[in-house]
Amino acid sequence: MRREVPDKLACDFQQYYGCWDYASFPPAVAAALAGGLPEESRCIRHLAGDVPDTRLLLQAAILDQLRALSYFFFGDADHEPESVVDRLMGKQRQHEADTLSFETPEAFEAARANIIQNQKKEVSDNG
Repeated sequence: MRREVPDKLACDFQQYYGCWDYASFPPAVAAALAGGLPEESRCIRHLAGDVPDTRLLLQAAILDQLRALSYFFFGDADHEPESVVDRLMGKQRQHEADTLSFETPEAFEAARANIIQNQKKEVSDNG
């Protein structure tokens, strides 16, 4: 971890052990201390793929359930609440995954023309 994420390791050692210079420890001691870092530490989250810590996911799940209840009793049928847990985990809603975006108006017009041409071709092939 010293080479991979030195800044995160330095922050974790300062936060959890009160040590400002982790490099002053012998490698075996630094490795033992790094192995004792809690799940929510920066280094452990980095090794796990930068997933949010369990406490944050639990809070997000509670919020999701409260929003679902509120939506069920008072919500607008057109605006279902988005899952905070899914957002934290990097998952997209299905309609977001199907959405196209374009850098320029010209790119949009070209894609639009292509879709219209394909639809006309399908109609002429079927009709």
